[in-house]
Amino acid sequence: MARPALASETLAELGVQIFGPDWAASMGRLTGINARTLLRVKASAAAGEEYPAARGALAELVTALNRVAGLARSEADRLGVSLRSHES
Repeated sequence: MARPALASETLAELGVQIFGPDWAASMGRLTGINARTLLRVKASAAAGEEYPAARGALAELVTALNRVAGLARSEADRLGVSLRSHES
């Protein structure tokens, strides 16, 4: 049976999916998290280990993405763009 994914691994996977293979600096700019901390998370994920700050960093990423989504929705509403056909 496979073990559950670590927060470090989840954050690293999301980083790659959202920002590409060199995601730490871009995620740092979005979240305000020090890029060195994110590089440590990335290294821990590659080693299959948990980094202590990974859970908090993951929460910060979710908060930042929710903020961006809210701003995008507001702008879409302002411009009269319907998001209904794009919701899953």
